[in-house]
Amino acid sequence: MEDKIEKKLREELGDHFIEYELKPSNKKKGIWIRISAEGNRKAAKILINAFKARFSTTSSVEHSSFIELIYHFAIDEEGLAVNLKADVLKTNLMVETIADIVPGAEFIEREIYDIFGITFRNHPNPKRLILSDDWKEGEYPLRKSFRVDKDET
Repeated sequence: MEDKIEKKLREELGDHFIEYELKPSNKKKGIWIRISAEGNRKAAKILINAFKARFSTTSSVEHSSFIELIYHFAIDEEGLAVNLKADVLKTNLMVETIADIVPGAEFIEREIYDIFGITFRNHPNPKRLILSDDWKEGEYPLRKSFRVDKDET
């Protein structure tokens, strides 16, 4: 199955397919595939339609010049975790939503916007999820640059 997934994504994504790695993940077989941020929608559609993958969640990791989005999928019948890694440059923190493809992604995309500042274009409900509406724009609590001011009284 792993070979079929790699082959299909490599063929369908073309230049948006960057690298492939097979390694275990939480007692499951794990596939890690780096894609371009522009390939996220097509890759999600392929996993769901061609391999009956189930969306689990999306996580984020901040690096010096980009934020890495990791889309986690599971193919339960195979005991396989498929993870799509896409780098979103800090100079343009924007990527297309997958919430219209995977409705379960709606809330995690809103959360990632709140805590990391990535905007998901064409999101069906782009309002804040965990931060208050009056939260200062441009401050994202899980970014390395975020500082909490403590009143030393």
